[in-house]
Amino acid sequence: MELLKEIILYIVTSLEGSVSRTRIVKLLYLVDFFSLAKLGSKVTGVNYNYYYYGPYSESIVQCVNELKSSALLQEYVLQNSFGNNSFLYNATKPFKNIPSLSSSPDKVVIVNDVIKEYGKMNFKQLLEFVYSTPPIEDNRQGKVNVI
Repeated sequence: MELLKEIILYIVTSLEGSVSRTRIVKLLYLVDFFSLAKLGSKVTGVNYNYYYYGPYSESIVQCVNELKSSALLQEYVLQNSFGNNSFLYNATKPFKNIPSLSSSPDKVVIVNDVIKEYGKMNFKQLLEFVYSTPPIEDNRQGKVNVI
C-alpha cells in the first residue's frame, strides 16, 4: 500500500491542481495497463474491476482516504451535473519522487509517461481512451480482476 500511496501523491503533485478521484483511478489503471504490456507486470499490484463504464479499484479509494486522513491530501467535494458528488484532491505538500520505485527506473518512466500523455487530457477524452483499452472494451459490468 505504501507504493500505491506514493504514486497517488506523485500523480497529484505532478498535475499541479485539483485532481478528481476518477482521474486518479484511471491514470493508475493506465500505469498498470502499460506496465503490464511493456514489462509483464503491474506497477501498483492493484486489481481492477469493471465498474459501470471502466476500471475501478477499492484499494485506490482506500489509499486516497488514508492519505486524506493523514492530511497528505486535501479533499474537496463538489456536486457534478448529474447531482452526484465529485471528489477532488490536492497534495498538501510536494511529493516529487516515488521512493519505493528508486530501483525500478523503467516503472518510473511509465508513471511519468502516463502523467505527461494523459494527466492533463480532457476528461471525456481520457475516459474514451481508457474505455477503448482491450481489458475494458472486452469486459462487461461486474467483471472482477480485469487486469
